[in-house]
Amino acid sequence: GYGIGSPLLNGLTNLFPQFSAFVREGFVGGAYLLSSAMLLLIPVREQIAKNLKPHLFSDLKQALRYVRQNVPVGGAILHLMLLYGVLGVLLKLSMNLSKLLLGRQGDFGFFVSATGLGLTLSALFLGQFGAYFAHRPLPLMGFVGISFALFMFAFAPTVAVGVAIAIFLGLHTSLILIPMQTIIHQRTDENMRGKVFGLLNNGQNIAANLPLILVTLVLDTLIISLQNMPEIGESGERLGFQLVVSVCALVVLGLGWWTWHKNRQAIQKLL
Repeated sequence: GYGIGSPLLNGLTNLFPQFSAFVREGFVGGAYLLSSAMLLLIPVREQIAKNLKPHLFSDLKQALRYVRQNVPVGGAILHLMLLYGVLGVLLKLSMNLSKLLLGRQGDFGFFVSATGLGLTLSALFLGQFGAYFAHRPLPLMGFVGISFALFMFAFAPTVAVGVAIAIFLGLHTSLILIPMQTIIHQRTDENMRGKVFGLLNNGQNIAANLPLILVTLVLDTLIISLQNMPEIGESGERLGFQLVVSVCALVVLGLGWWTWHKNRQAIQKLL
């Protein structure tokens, strides 16, 4: 979606210049409506219990209590929340890198799509040969690789190099995502699975947005401050980007090691 979104919207704007003020909103809104219509066509064969009243907060409390007692599941959720925090920050960093290398932020989808490509390739590899990596510290290896990729991302000289680094980052993303999702599926009781995944979805949304907001504020403020310094000037944008991304790489490495060390004994027995 990110990869084809910008070229597609630009193409539609050029195709209908007389409607340029509405074509983007109309296309995206129309895509949502079309998706909703397609979802309505999917037959539901499950037997839905009648008179079942949802209890959102009580279900979340019950799920939280469950994952505290179930150490492998709780550890897996913690790994995934940290991972989604990294992916959320990657959106902002991709925008800034696109502006530095191409002069515009709108083409950041190349880097995000490259990350998805790397994740897919690594997922296929793990699906075929994952048994050969049993008892390996895959999540820790994933966080180390992501941290190294972020550091290299800060100094990418060209778009091609940036795309290659994003693919490398995606390859290591799956080392966390797939084993942790597998542990949650395998170790969660069937009657708690919906509540646990509800808790996971809420946690992932929070983890993806809070670091994004924080990094956006810090990065934009730092860039403006550096650009206002006469001795730095326009080069402040790249310098600020490199400083923030380097710090992010160190933070990811530290939190990744802490998360793995905290849950290592419970999780490594299941890998």
